[in-house]
Amino acid sequence: KHYEDDNLEADDICGILAKKAEKLGYEVLIYTSDKDYLQLIDDHITIELIKKGLKDIKEMTPTSFKEEWGFDPIQITDYKGLRGDDSDNLKGIPGVGDKTAKDLITRFHNLENIIANADTKTKVGRNIIEFQDNGRLCKRLSEIAVNEEIPVSIEEVLYKGYDFNEISEFSTHYE
Repeated sequence: KHYEDDNLEADDICGILAKKAEKLGYEVLIYTSDKDYLQLIDDHITIELIKKGLKDIKEMTPTSFKEEWGFDPIQITDYKGLRGDDSDNLKGIPGVGDKTAKDLITRFHNLENIIANADTKTKVGRNIIEFQDNGRLCKRLSEIAVNEEIPVSIEEVLYKGYDFNEISEFSTHYE
């Protein structure tokens, strides 16, 4: 099945399909190197995070995520609001490193609470206030729009094997 939508990114479409499949009782595995997908992790959606090629893959479940990051998967968008995302050229809030971001999320739970409780006596606190709009933008841009509707059913995207002759023709045609 092929589907495109000018108003949705590929991660949105994948997230929508993952949530649809989950509601139908499927266990979902998503193979990706994009950490935005980590927000989809729950009891029925596992992210197989590709580190280097297909030989270095880390399985991310709710438990393994929390052990590594110190907060819940859905809060990865708050983390990206603070830290930004180099792969998307998002700067985040200057002066907030990995350890500080994780500590702030653990203490205040989300970006809005972090902004509301920023300690303006510290450089990091002043940066949080000064660059809060940038942080909110980074968070928003990392959020996967799982509640949108798309005209694709799970049955249409289930893997059902392949037709060798069809693949052979395709491969021969495109060399």
